[in-house]
Amino acid sequence: MTTPISLQITPFAVSGLFIVFAYMPLYLFLAIRGKSKLARIYSYHIPTVIIWGIGSFFVGSTQNIPLVTTAFKLCYPAVMFISVTFVHSVYELMNKKSRVIIPTSYMLAAVFAYMVFTPYMMQDLSLIFDTIYYFKASPVYTASMIFWLSLVGYGHIKLILFYQRGDHQERKQVLVVLCAFIAYAGGGTNFLPPYN
Repeated sequence: MTTPISLQITPFAVSGLFIVFAYMPLYLFLAIRGKSKLARIYSYHIPTVIIWGIGSFFVGSTQNIPLVTTAFKLCYPAVMFISVTFVHSVYELMNKKSRVIIPTSYMLAAVFAYMVFTPYMMQDLSLIFDTIYYFKASPVYTASMIFWLSLVGYGHIKLILFYQRGDHQERKQVLVVLCAFIAYAGGGTNFLPPYN
């Protein structure tokens, strides 16, 4: 018997809406005004975050298992590209090229995104915190989490080193991006529920 689709407002659903509402104006601004290569690359980053926000809203607002499963399968591939597009933006901000890190990261993100549609990534949805359904962690999921967290950590280390060596204008740009670290720290906690 399928669970009827009814919406509930949980903190997880609210956080998804906050993500969408925070990033959508930024995306529109960059789409209209962003002319630099950095703006274009960062504008690839923003939709990945917005897709996660939409998916997490649906995951957090219903106990309909087929809808939750579909939401995860549609949004988690974008999650894999959040860290990659972030690091790509960091490299562009530093005006550096990468023949290994960026292409390899995109390739690994694509592999993990593909794995979402196999039975190896997400297994056995269960009710957690008596409010939302989340899947159990698998070895592939754990590997994707380590990949994501490592890449985000690497990007922030590169930013800190660039900040230390940068001129006044570069430091201002990096400081804005480093302030977003709070969002990444919070976002990283979304990887924890499967270990409940």
